[in-house]
Amino acid sequence: QRGNLNVICSNHFVPDCINIIHSYDLIKLKGTAKDFIVCVKGDFPWRKWAHYHIVQNRNELKENTSCLPLWVQPGLIKRNGERKGVTRVAYAGQTWNGNLAGTQQTWTTLFKPHGIEFVNLPTGACHDLSNIDVLIGIRSFDNKPYNSKPPSKLVNAWHAHIPFIGGHDSAFKQVGTPGKDYLLA
Repeated sequence: QRGNLNVICSNHFVPDCINIIHSYDLIKLKGTAKDFIVCVKGDFPWRKWAHYHIVQNRNELKENTSCLPLWVQPGLIKRNGERKGVTRVAYAGQTWNGNLAGTQQTWTTLFKPHGIEFVNLPTGACHDLSNIDVLIGIRSFDNKPYNSKPPSKLVNAWHAHIPFIGGHDSAFKQVGTPGKDYLLA
């Protein structure tokens, strides 16, 4: 905006520049000692060769790290305003890595007697919450804070106008208040 910062969008590292890249992509490109690398971590692993990290959970702050407030998922589609009641509950994201307490089958069995469908939105469809009535983000039923996880599910639920039920993730408690703007399981 000030006209004095040259910004380049590239698919490779540019020497003598600040190169900002997501952790997922950084694992592929690696970089060299001459590339100044800022890694946007999200809920992906730390990259030891990055010079700086951007995280979304304040509990991950350490030297050469900054925490940025979470942004809403690009292309988020809000809950259809004509939906009534609760007939569809969803988890948005990967379940194979322990990010969901229990299995998808357990949740399906739990809700079925109540006439509620449980769905797991695949990674490529997590932005479409138009036919979801409640979003859950329960990784476990203990007090584990999951300090490496961002509050993505909670923020997306708010912006989609969907009630959210989460676990004890520290990031949820950093941006919201259990019992006030989301439910704590």
